[in-house]
Amino acid sequence: MTGPVINRVTDPVTDPVTDLTGPDGIRAARRTTLRRTTLRRATVALTLAAASVGLAGCAGDAGASGGTDVGATRLGSATPVPSASTATSGASTVATTSAPATADPRAAKVTAANTALTTSLYTLVEAMKKVQTDNTLSDLRGQLGTAATGARDALARERKAAYPSETRSCTSVRTYASRVAGFVETGTRVRGSIASRIGLLESDLAALKTAQDAVTTRRDALAAALKGVSNPPSTVSPADVTAALEQATTRRSDVAGTIATVGVASSEARTAFAKNLSSSRTILYDAC
Repeated sequence: MTGPVINRVTDPVTDPVTDLTGPDGIRAARRTTLRRTTLRRATVALTLAAASVGLAGCAGDAGASGGTDVGATRLGSATPVPSASTATSGASTVATTSAPATADPRAAKVTAANTALTTSLYTLVEAMKKVQTDNTLSDLRGQLGTAATGARDALARERKAAYPSETRSCTSVRTYASRVAGFVETGTRVRGSIASRIGLLESDLAALKTAQDAVTTRRDALAAALKGVSNPPSTVSPADVTAALEQATTRRSDVAGTIATVGVASSEARTAFAKNLSSSRTILYDAC
C-alpha cells in the first residue's frame, strides 16, 4: 500500500503527479517554471503588440484630423513644428509670390514720385484753406468804416451844438465830443487788428507760395520718372495738378490785392481819425 505523497506539483502540459523529492520531480519542476516564464513573456509581447496597434491607430486619426504635431507637444509650444511637407509648401508659396523678373524697376520710382507729389498737393490744399480761414480783412475793413463814419457824424453834431453861440449847449457839445473820442478809439483798435491780420496773411501767402513751388517741382519729377515706362502705375492726373496750381495762384493774387486795399484804407482812416479828434477837442475847448 502506497503511503501519502507530499511536495507534489502538477505539470500544466502532461499533468503527471511527480514526487518532488526524486530526480524526476526536480526535472518536472524546472520544466514547469520554464514554461510558465515563457507563457508570461508571450502574454506581455501580445499586450505590447496590441498597445502598439492602438497607438498607431490614434496617431493616424490625429494626423487625419489635423491634430497637434508631436514635436510641438514635446516642446510645450502652442505653435506646431512644421513638417517637411509644410516647409516644402512654404517654399513653393514664396517662389510663386515673388516679383516677376521682367518687372520694370523704374515703376518703383514712379510710385515714389507720385507719393511725393500727392503729399505736396495735400500741403498745398491745407495752405489754401489756412489763407481762406485767416482772411478776415473784409470784416475788419467794415468795422473800420463804421468807426470812421461814426467819428465823422459825431464831430458834425458837436460842431452844430457849439455854433452859433446863441443856441450853444455845452452838455450836447461834451456828449458829442465824447462820442468822437470813442469812435476814434474803436477805429484805432480795429487798425491794430488789421495790421496783425495782414502780417499773418503775408506769412500764410509765403507758405502757400512754398507749397505751390513744391508741387511744381514734384510734378516735374513725376513727369521725368514716367518717361520710358511702358506700363506705369496709376498717378495723379496732370489736369488736377494744374487746376490746384491755378487755384493757388488765384488765391494768392486775390488775398494780396485785399491786403493792399485794406492797408490803404487803414492808413487813410488813421489820418481821418487824427483830424476828427483834433477838431473835436478844439471845438470843446473853444466853446465850453
